[in-house]
Amino acid sequence: MAGCTAGGSAAVTTTSSLPSPLYVDEWGALDVGTVCLGGSEHHTGTSASFTPIIDSIGESFEEAGQVRIVASDCDVTIDVDVSGEPLSESYVGGRFFTGADVSGTISLSADGHPSLVASISNRTDPPDSFVLPEWMEPPSEPDGAPIWPVVKDAVCGTFADWFGGTGLTELLKEIRGSWPPRGDDCGGYGEQSNPILDFDS
Repeated sequence: MAGCTAGGSAAVTTTSSLPSPLYVDEWGALDVGTVCLGGSEHHTGTSASFTPIIDSIGESFEEAGQVRIVASDCDVTIDVDVSGEPLSESYVGGRFFTGADVSGTISLSADGHPSLVASISNRTDPPDSFVLPEWMEPPSEPDGAPIWPVVKDAVCGTFADWFGGTGLTELLKEIRGSWPPRGDDCGGYGEQSNPILDFDS
């Protein structure tokens, strides 16, 4: 912002600090440049290393390219605490895990601020039929169940409530953009699938 004093003195220019790509309004517009991401995620019939929700959130931040995920010394911490039940149905090609029942919470915390907690619980029953792209194997094991697609609308809405800033649009787009699409919630982001293989129950 430039200002001129009376008498035609030289202009004095001051530059206010720009906010980080993300910030938390509820905490006085706390700037967010780094995030610690962790928590506990368990889904019936899957290995302990199967953490699709935590992994997908991390990948969304990385793809958005606005905020770094770090192991420590972060501006905020996101903790995921969920459990899930992969749901299967018999189709022409076999029994496939095409639904999921997920229950839990996601929280945002930072030193000196009250934690923010939101539910990301949701259930999607196996459909009567489904489609897959040519490159994708049918989900014949529990770790193929749509755990992340079942809750990503809730995560997207939660982040839209928590965060503001110039990087929010890109972050929400990355959350919404993974296959398969779940509609146009949370800002209308998503993408069209390319159905190649049809499966009917």
